[in-house]
Amino acid sequence: MLTTEQALERLKKEGITGNIQMVRRWIRNGELPANAPSKRKDGYLISETDLVAFIEQKRKKPKRTAAEYETEIDRLKAELERIQAENARLMEELNRSEERNSVLTRDLFNALDKQEKDQQVNWKRKYDQLLKQGQEKAHKLHQAQQEIEILRMKLVNPEVYSPHKIPAQEESQTKPIAEQPGGFTERFIFQKQKYEVKVYVRNGKYEIELYNGWGVRKEELTINKTSPLFMRFLAIVREKHGIGVEMALSSWQQLVPVD
Repeated sequence: MLTTEQALERLKKEGITGNIQMVRRWIRNGELPANAPSKRKDGYLISETDLVAFIEQKRKKPKRTAAEYETEIDRLKAELERIQAENARLMEELNRSEERNSVLTRDLFNALDKQEKDQQVNWKRKYDQLLKQGQEKAHKLHQAQQEIEILRMKLVNPEVYSPHKIPAQEESQTKPIAEQPGGFTERFIFQKQKYEVKVYVRNGKYEIELYNGWGVRKEELTINKTSPLFMRFLAIVREKHGIGVEMALSSWQQLVPVD
């Protein structure tokens, strides 16, 4: 069985795509069969037979006609409407979750004043669980917004956005960063705290370091991908460096390929 990254290397050699996001999209829509991970942290696994059949199919695929492009545009519009509706639903759910979180937080502190020490632990665990659920929903909302942005790019020029070529927009967004050996550094203030995030480009991959504070007096922190702090950092990256870099960093675990 092959990982998503191994399958991408094969597809690069065959001249089909060099974009990991495109491979993941093929897996999600069922074009490229893959076994779903048993755990969230694990990736998809693709059989050698399925990958070979997929490569042959892409090689033999004829050039699309104008009618086929119109059909594809209609499909993308429908998909955009679906994701926008899902985005709205997730936004409402996130708002309800935040309201519920505020209520539970208030109840928690009231209860902690009244409960014995052994009961405080149970309340604290419940609070942590609800906070984690809220962060996960915020991450889903962020992913839905990224999908909407990608679909908008495809609707602007569907001929350029084909399985055989990476969109010009995405190419222009990723190349400047890949050509900078030192990566980049972002400093920002979040919830009245100063943070510094350094992104290095080493051997064609990203590495991320997070610090509390600026300059000499700063402390390195562990990064939580679902935290509001990390979401704020991604929003800054998107404004300055483009959606391609933002999406690569949002899927980051330890090392993320630049392209």
